Amino acid sequence: MRLQMAPSEITQKGEQIYKEKLKPDFEIKYPGKYVAIEVKSGKYFMDDYLIDALQKARKKFPNEVFYSVRVGSPTIYNSASGTVVGTVSSQ
Repeated sequence: MRLQMAPSEITQKGEQIYKEKLKPDFEIKYPGKYVAIEVKSGKYFMDDYLIDALQKARKKFPNEVFYSVRVGSPTIYNSASGTVVGTVSSQ
């Protein structure tokens, strides 16, 4: 049995990965794209639509929950429940 991360842990780790590794470059090159991040590995999947980014991610990691964000948007999505769970600071 694999251990699940709490939604708050997924959000925290996903936000950290996005802010530290992806945001500076992505917000210049890929505004408006969606990114699904598998937080245990740090691997990410990008597409024009959230559903497509998540489908790519689920092909590689079928049993995981992903942190999802729209590049340049202040909103974070929990792809497990499809609900908004917080905001990303512009700092």
